[in-house]
Amino acid sequence: MTRTLLLNWYKDKEIIGGSEVIFSHLAEMFHTKVISAEEASAYMGLPYYREHYVHATIDRAIVFDKFIEKYENEYDLIIRNSCCGCFYKPKIPTINLFQDQSKWIGEVMQKNGFERALFDLITTPPLLQKLCGETGINVANSNFMKQYLDEIGVKCHHVIELGADTDFFKPIADMIKPEWTNNYKHIGLWVGKFHFNKYNLIPEIITANPDILWILVFSGDVKKKVFASNVVVYQDLPPSALQQLYLIADFTINTSLYESFSLTSVESASCNTPIIINRTGIVWDWWDERLGERVEEYSVEKYLEAINKIKEGKYNPREAIIDKGLTLEKWKEKMERLITEI
Repeated sequence: MTRTLLLNWYKDKEIIGGSEVIFSHLAEMFHTKVISAEEASAYMGLPYYREHYVHATIDRAIVFDKFIEKYENEYDLIIRNSCCGCFYKPKIPTINLFQDQSKWIGEVMQKNGFERALFDLITTPPLLQKLCGETGINVANSNFMKQYLDEIGVKCHHVIELGADTDFFKPIADMIKPEWTNNYKHIGLWVGKFHFNKYNLIPEIITANPDILWILVFSGDVKKKVFASNVVVYQDLPPSALQQLYLIADFTINTSLYESFSLTSVESASCNTPIIINRTGIVWDWWDERLGERVEEYSVEKYLEAINKIKEGKYNPREAIIDKGLTLEKWKEKMERLITEI
């Protein structure tokens, strides 16, 4: 058994996102655990601050550097989320998983008045990503992510697309919707962070569709910021609860400006619930009409048109993602093949 060191900014219990899902699967594959920034800091006897501050990304990268330097002799392989240690060059085989498009997100935010985006997103992360990419095998989670790496000057060696656990995220015959949904003919589901890149457009879309029951699932505390009679808010749900929401929803909507992959869209499709998404992530260069509706122009108006279409349309998204090979089983096969090669 390969002794594998897994490094990610957070553990899946702290923040539930695409990276955390990937690393939880890797932990199962290698019968090991994920080391987060907080744990690496504790091992090194260094203070760790959860609050965001200007140099947080750099400081945490250095903590991972020190951790790798001290403990790498106990391992045969390192798999790390990009920038989880980038100044120190490991002496053992290393796989860098890239799934963060900070520069692109920051450029949009800066245009909308977020001046701190210049340092926090546009300047610092791409620099750290380039440093990280100088050592080891660089893996992007989609062709869209590869395009980003090409732009910032990181050589992408492989594209390995994550997939849904189709044995878990699957339709249930004769699914009965709960009583609290009875007053609405249609149910829309949104999953993401309370963040400019993720939540953008959602308030306007909800306002324009008072006849739809909207279920919003946030990663992290939203402090009950969303109030409307046709809105239900959840936060930090486990996969089992999220699966139930995919099943009762009539569609899942993704309004992210940028997504390197969009796992929630693929999970929804695996449950045979159609998706509405713009041209980003996994659907940037691939689309199948069985999935739902793709918004070609990023605007509220185009999303509203897609919602009207999806209310009446017939789709088979589960069939589409299985045909494409976007399954957890296929992802594991590709990762195991890569690890065998190196």
